[in-house]
Amino acid sequence: MSNTLKLRAGFSKAGAVSAKRSLATLCFLVVGCGSPQTNTSAPVTEPEVTEPAAEPAVAENAGGCDSQTNCESCLAQSGCSWSGGACATECMMDTYCVGPANPPAPTCSADVVILGAWQHDQSVRDGLTFVRTDRDLGPSRFRRALTFHDGTEDSDATFQTNVLAPNDGHGTAEGTWSIRGTTLTLRYPGAQPAEVFEIEHADSTTLRLRAAP
Repeated sequence: MSNTLKLRAGFSKAGAVSAKRSLATLCFLVVGCGSPQTNTSAPVTEPEVTEPAAEPAVAENAGGCDSQTNCESCLAQSGCSWSGGACATECMMDTYCVGPANPPAPTCSADVVILGAWQHDQSVRDGLTFVRTDRDLGPSRFRRALTFHDGTEDSDATFQTNVLAPNDGHGTAEGTWSIRGTTLTLRYPGAQPAEVFEIEHADSTTLRLRAAP
C-alpha cells in the first residue's frame, strides 16, 4: 500500500473515533440516547384536607316558658320561673315564685310542687300516694282528694278535702296547711284534730305521704 493510502486510512480512523466521542458527549448532556429513562423518584402525595369539626347543636327552648306545665320542666328552660302555678319569665304578684326571677328560691321545693289538686291512687297500698286529678284512675266509691292553695302576706295557705260521712254522704272540709322540714300538717277549724304526715316523695306529678305516728 502506498504512503498516501495509509495516511488517508489513518485520517478516516481518527475521524470515526472523534465522532463517537462527540456523540457520547451529546447523549450524556441530553440523557436522550439508548433506552427510555425510568423516573425512580417518589410520587408526589397530595396533602390531606381536614374537614372542619361540626358545631354542636344548640338545644332550643321547647316551646317557651308558657308551654311548661310543672315546676321541674319550667325551671329546666332557660330564664323561666314557676310562679302561681304557671311558668313565666317573671314572678306573679302575691304568690309563690321559684327560679331565676326569685334568686332566694331557686328550686322546686315541696311547698311549691304540692300546690294544686290531687287524688288518692288506691292501687298503691303502701302509705298514701296522690296523683294529679287529670289522671284517670277509674271509678271508686270514695276517693280522697286534696287541693292546696298558696298563702299570701295577709292569709295562711289553705286546703280543701272531701270527707265520707257515716251514712255514706260526701262532704267537704277545709283548713290551713304548713310544711316544716318533711312534715305536712293539715289544721282544721274548731276542735277537729289536725292531720300530720311525713312527706316521703313530692314532685309535680306524685305526692307520697305517710301518717306520722
